[in-house]
Amino acid sequence: MMRQILRLLAALAGLAASGGELLTNPGFDLDADGNGLPDGWNCSSGQVAWRELAYMSHNYAVISRPPTYVMATQGVRLVKGKEYTVRVRCRTEGGGMAGVLILHGEERPHREMSLLWNLRSDGEFLEQARTFTAPNPVCQVYIYNLGRDKGKATYDLVSLTEGRPDHTTISQLSFREIDRPLGGPVVTPHTAWARPLAGGPLQAFITLRNIRCLREVVELGQRIELDADVVHTGFRGGACVSQTATRAMERLRAESYEVYVVPSRVNEVLAKDIRERVEAGAGLVVVEGFGQMASFLDPKALQPAADDHPLRGVFPMDRMPERVALTDIEVGRLGKGRVVRLRFDYALFRMWGLVPTPNAPQREVYLSRQFSYWEWWYALLAESARWAARGETKVKVVGAELAGNEVRVRASGAPTGSRLRVVLRSSREIRWGEPGFVTSMREIPLADGRASLALPQGWPAGETFVETSVRNAEGGALTWRASSVTTPQTARFAELQVEE
Repeated sequence: MMRQILRLLAALAGLAASGGELLTNPGFDLDADGNGLPDGWNCSSGQVAWRELAYMSHNYAVISRPPTYVMATQGVRLVKGKEYTVRVRCRTEGGGMAGVLILHGEERPHREMSLLWNLRSDGEFLEQARTFTAPNPVCQVYIYNLGRDKGKATYDLVSLTEGRPDHTTISQLSFREIDRPLGGPVVTPHTAWARPLAGGPLQAFITLRNIRCLREVVELGQRIELDADVVHTGFRGGACVSQTATRAMERLRAESYEVYVVPSRVNEVLAKDIRERVEAGAGLVVVEGFGQMASFLDPKALQPAADDHPLRGVFPMDRMPERVALTDIEVGRLGKGRVVRLRFDYALFRMWGLVPTPNAPQREVYLSRQFSYWEWWYALLAESARWAARGETKVKVVGAELAGNEVRVRASGAPTGSRLRVVLRSSREIRWGEPGFVTSMREIPLADGRASLALPQGWPAGETFVETSVRNAEGGALTWRASSVTTPQTARFAELQVEE
């Protein structure tokens, strides 16, 4: 009897704390009738086992029994058109998969709406949530083990409340086995500007308007050493899902992210959480386009980066074919945190992911796309994230110059034992059907802040881009920059005559 009273008190306390819980016995702790099954839920001992998670904890959960598909259901009445949040704490093992949906209708439930699906946790409890708009008033909540006879699904909490949550909850994004890659990401040709990075990988929180743009984050990660979690926020910022949801939630709570890179709209709750962490000292990079600085601070509080700011010197802007895309680079402070705003022209370009895509062909841009200029966009993003997270470095690449057939590079502030990694790229690099005019990466020692290398034999005349990265004695990147030198023509017209 006393045990039942304790369960009832625990359940009532949980309902009071939830502030409007719509489900009966959301934590599965109440069994007032003593039948060994949670009150309020339609289930049987053949479908689920009702177990205490830890001895004498009075914290109970329901565990699927193979080959159960539907574990339990509960009816609830909602207001059509209102927002509700479903929150789940669950664990899966041995191939089990958790899932929650509602069956809904005007007078009786008959249409399905999946809320959380294909959830996997590999033996650890994870918390998932989703906010949705009620499609109909009469609803039935279903909880599943989608694996049926494969493994188990355990539910410790299934909660339904009106409105949006007051804290960020990142839900797990899971793909079916057939949709998962067989191996690691494909490595494409690229300049490793900052791999490895001095001081270790940047711990970054990156949002995306659509997870389909994930490849651009992979490309960025091949150019700067990242330890990143990527969160899909949707077109209007209403979503918040990630393939690494549990890790992202742990890091967000622990305030361990060094930088937040936001090229998409985010909801008010996530914006508040990011703002608080930037105020405490993390960095923030907002990429507009779709990213909106006003979600974090008044854009008028930012200033255009000075001409000598390190972000202005990452690459020669006047040589960038898509230079019209970037309207300005602005910097500032939010509390203790450094802020970067990369403003892209929304009328001409779209920022579907991290780099600009033109809305329509532009003649000037099209005619000058003869080299891998996109490397520079990634270099700027990489430096923006590093600067926002860790501040300005004392090491600078002063510039490059051509002396005869030799490219000379000067750097200042480099520590003893530093080396220079260099890639030479012709402005006419791309040769259709032929090898491009670009060198492999060379590493040469810095002596008194100077390094030099010879142009390859047969190198074309005209403009050459010198892509450099200063490395410390351990190989970590300290700073990076693209510079420009001009190679003279070896043959010239001395005289031209026209005979009549």
